[in-house]
Amino acid sequence: MNDLQINDSLIIENCQNDTPDYVPIYATTTIYSIGNNLQARNNSGRELDFRQLTTVTGDISIYKNTDCTFNFNQLSDVATLSLVDNVNTTIPWFPWLQRASNIYIRGYIDTSPGPNIFPVLTAVSGNVTIEAWNDDFNCSKLVDQYQNNIIHYLACNGTNNGTGSNTDNASPELSQGTWAGIGVGIGVFVIGTVFGLVLLLLRLKRWKKDLIERIRQQEAQQEHRRDSLEMDQEPPNLNLLLESDGTGIIREKPDDHLREAGDTAIIAEHPDDHIRELPVPPAELEGMPDTERRT
Repeated sequence: MNDLQINDSLIIENCQNDTPDYVPIYATTTIYSIGNNLQARNNSGRELDFRQLTTVTGDISIYKNTDCTFNFNQLSDVATLSLVDNVNTTIPWFPWLQRASNIYIRGYIDTSPGPNIFPVLTAVSGNVTIEAWNDDFNCSKLVDQYQNNIIHYLACNGTNNGTGSNTDNASPELSQGTWAGIGVGIGVFVIGTVFGLVLLLLRLKRWKKDLIERIRQQEAQQEHRRDSLEMDQEPPNLNLLLESDGTGIIREKPDDHLREAGDTAIIAEHPDDHIRELPVPPAELEGMPDTERRT
């Protein structure tokens, strides 16, 4: 039988194998390429052997199958690989899988080839989640791939390096090149920050100097304006006041200094409250200066 290429999707579901000599209707062993998705679900007692399959453009989704066997020995490229909740079924390893977007495996994982179920994996851009039903599955190789930036995100519940500890969201150890890049970045950032601070301080100093110079100039201009105003204004001559027609205004002096035209002094009258009358003595009769007063 010639090799088979499927341009669209392949779905295998609800197939039961009740007869021991049952021959499957799908010649899965001859399929080498699937143009979209591969899906197998709710099958029982089936052999899903994709030994020639190398490329799946879409996703592989295999779940809720019972007593089945799988084979993906030649698979190299897939979008999302998902094998979940397949009862009494052993999940095989993937010796030639190189690239995938996401990987999700939950079930009994074959540990006969060792802990590295993806030995030639080069890149997983999304998540890798491994939930092993068997306690002897070891996550150490997956952790190494995560630390080498092959796997972007890892969640694995198996043992790690034979210590019996669980690995979930393992933190990667950065490589020397990564540390060197981080060091260079930090150095550039620090140098740029210091240079920026120096420029800022110099600019602030220059602004302060310009501000002080402007304040001094304003003060000098105000002082010069004040001096100019004082020089331009003459004090008023209070001794000579002129009317609007230019005629001099003669001021009156106090009354005690008034004089008539003949330079005769005019005695100013005092206010009435200062006038006092003197008693007048009896007048004597003329012609009798020597007459004695009789008593």
